[in-house]
Amino acid sequence: MAEQKNGLEDYFVTKGNKKLRYGYTTGSCAAAAAKAATWMLLSQRKTEKIDLMTPRGILLHLLLEDICFDGKQASCAIRKDGGDDPDATDGLLICAAVSKCGKTKEQQVFIDGGKGVGRITKPGLEQPVGAAAINRVPREMITEAVREVCEMCEYTEGIQVCISIPEGEEIAKKTFNPRLGIEGGLSVLGTSGIVVPMSEKALIASIRLEMEMKRKNGAEYLLLTPGNYGADFVKENTEIDVESSMKCSNYVGETLDMAVELGFLGVLFVAHIGKFVKVSGGIMNTHSRHSDARAELMCAHALRAGADLETAKAILETITTEEAMEIIRMHGLQGAVMEQMAEKVHQYMQHRVEGAIQTEAILFSNRFGYLGILILIAVENVFPPIPSEVILTFGGFLTTCTRLHPAGVVLASTAGSLLGALVLYGAGTLVSPEGLAELLESRPMKLLGFRAEDAWKTIAWFQKKGQRA
Repeated sequence: MAEQKNGLEDYFVTKGNKKLRYGYTTGSCAAAAAKAATWMLLSQRKTEKIDLMTPRGILLHLLLEDICFDGKQASCAIRKDGGDDPDATDGLLICAAVSKCGKTKEQQVFIDGGKGVGRITKPGLEQPVGAAAINRVPREMITEAVREVCEMCEYTEGIQVCISIPEGEEIAKKTFNPRLGIEGGLSVLGTSGIVVPMSEKALIASIRLEMEMKRKNGAEYLLLTPGNYGADFVKENTEIDVESSMKCSNYVGETLDMAVELGFLGVLFVAHIGKFVKVSGGIMNTHSRHSDARAELMCAHALRAGADLETAKAILETITTEEAMEIIRMHGLQGAVMEQMAEKVHQYMQHRVEGAIQTEAILFSNRFGYLGILILIAVENVFPPIPSEVILTFGGFLTTCTRLHPAGVVLASTAGSLLGALVLYGAGTLVSPEGLAELLESRPMKLLGFRAEDAWKTIAWFQKKGQRA
């Protein structure tokens, strides 16, 4: 059997020498399912496919699933195909159930959402609070499709349409809907009825939608994070309600442009240095496929802060910004480098917005915390030249500017000390007194200040004191 053609076979875009096929929206699915269900209800004849003209002017030929009808109601479903555009709704069944009802002078088709279709709970969106999250164009498409069938069947009364998405409630948790104030399911969307495989545009549009809602609800400033790292940092290290923040993904430049356009007074980004070190070089899309000059930019900031050539070379060999920051910390340049980076980030953000709004950024690194303190103290025990005073002083400082608690720092330090002691004890059980003395006579140990005679004195003391030691 030949594969059913849906009308999109000749539609595609080319990206990187690859053809990406078009798809169709949840709005098209809902309208086509409603049209088919209305036809079966009014004609009492089964159909297994339906044609739908989209607002873009492309005629779709869609197969029906889950067909059921009798003299009172009819229902069917169409499976969403987003083409080669990644989409959480791809492959979901979009269902329509229709029944006869009375009509008013103004309205013949009455549309509502059922299971898996979200409800609007906050003002500022396209539909009013309490309405099903079925946007204006899909509603118009459903209405037009149902009316077309009513005219064909010479039916003049009303039709009640209920759109549902069986898996919608669970899938919606992976989308922006909960943050937008759309509860209980997905939105039925689409302005052209067709999905063009340009996922970046779709994501930027969803970011804009959230920004518009915040602005309409009176927000003058935006708290922005590129992703989960930033949101987690806000939650764990500040008193700011993380729910007031929003994610901008990699689209720093576009987000700044939209903030200016929508009339915000200022924005504050909270971002990991792995993302925003790129912004310090004027890179406004931080996705790795657009650019990756992290090591080079970290090196440039370090050189401005006074790093020598060997340090610069070591930074250029790193794979992650955390590794680079570790080298920078070891040379005492962390404060100067972060100051340089923050200054450049601010400079390029202001250049992007042409000074129209206030732009600020908080940059952070994930390397330290309770676990970091524990590991550093353990290493200090094993390798004495690392002074514990430096580590504990820094741990105390962290309790004043993060959510690290003094008791937690003390416990982590104690655990680290015990861990280091156990490592040394374990190593000691594997080495004979003679072997230890020989090791301490080696040149590296002498450079660190160890002497073989000290080992023999220690062994003699333990033998004299016995169990009491």
